[in-house]
Order: sequence, then structure tokens, then C-alpha cells
Amino acid sequence: MKKIILTLALVVAATTAAFAQIDGLTVGAGYLDNTIKTVYTSGSTTTTSARTLGGFYAGLSYDVLTLGPGIIITPGLVFASTSFKGEEDLVGGVTSGNESYLAVPVNFSYKLDLVPGTLAIAPYAGPTFAYGLSSKSTYTLGNTSNTTDNYDGTTYGKFDLMVGVGLAFDIVDMIRVSVGYDMGLLDRNSDSDYKVTTSNINFGVAYLF
Repeated sequence: MKKIILTLALVVAATTAAFAQIDGLTVGAGYLDNTIKTVYTSGSTTTTSARTLGGFYAGLSYDVLTLGPGIIITPGLVFASTSFKGEEDLVGGVTSGNESYLAVPVNFSYKLDLVPGTLAIAPYAGPTFAYGLSSKSTYTLGNTSNTTDNYDGTTYGKFDLMVGVGLAFDIVDMIRVSVGYDMGLLDRNSDSDYKVTTSNINFGVAYLF
């Protein structure tokens, strides 16, 4: 995990240095609240559970095309890492876990200047293509821990397709503050008895070049 984070940090730093003079480049980071929802069906009985993983994301985006006044298409590359720690079970064991993935959002936004050169607002929406890098769960009971790779020989899939909406505020054409929501469209579990979907809420700050 540390090697993955270091490699991505170097890639972001190198890309930022290379394109620092290009208008339309944005580099940022923020908080991510990821929810994994599981629906289990057995006969006529359906049980729903959800697990929330908190963490961070970091990435960059670039305005590649302007369709009209204020209408912009912006693809990006994002690394996200989240984790959770569950409550104790009846025998005192605790389940914890972590998950990381790469995402490629493609957002369509409409930028409106509220105070020219000082404050602008930009609602946005679009799809996000995500690929899981790591997903592990650890069960700890006393001094004994057992870790499971959720991608290794299980029915939990690495790919996801999300659709999201959000709102960004640009301050003095330099700082962007944003909040967004992404909803997963794919069933991440290939077992017919289970349906697993993901969603997230994100808050971030970015620098505009």
C-alpha cells in the first residue's frame, strides 16, 4: 500500500510540474466517505446491510473541451484509499479492513461567474470508471489476526461504474472547493444470492493552474 501511494504521489508531482503552465489543470485532494451496501436474498427473505469506509482521495483533472459558454468536459485520474473498523462481536472479535482504487471521472460542468474574477459556481455531473487495487478484511480476536484478500478467489469484483453529481466553488480563479456524490451502477458480487453496490460522498479542495 505504501509503495502504491508513493508511486501515485510521484506521478502526480511529476505531472503537476510538467503541466503547471497549462490552463485547465486542477490538482486536489479531499475526504471520502464510501458506503458498501449488501443485499442478501434467501427465498422470500431479504436482508440489507451497509458498511461505511472513511478515507481520502487525491488526483488531477484537465479541461479538455469547451462545448459552449461555461460548458466544460473534464476527465481526471483519482486515487482513493478508505478503511473501517467494526464493532466487537459476541466473542470479542473485531473486523477491520481497507480498500483502495483508481478512478477515471469524466465530468460535464457549467461554470457561472457570480463575482467575475472572485467567485464562480460550477455544478457538474458525469460517469466515473473505477478499478479496485486492493481490498482486505482482517478479523482480530485477542492476539490472533486473520487477513482475507477480498479480490483473491472470491465473488467480489474489481470494476465499478458510477454516476455522480456535485457542486464546485472557484475562488479567485485559483482555489476550488467541491462536494459530490457518486452512485455505483454495477453489482460488485457475482453470487446470485448477494447484491453489492457502492456509493460515496466526497469533499475536496483543489488548486487551479
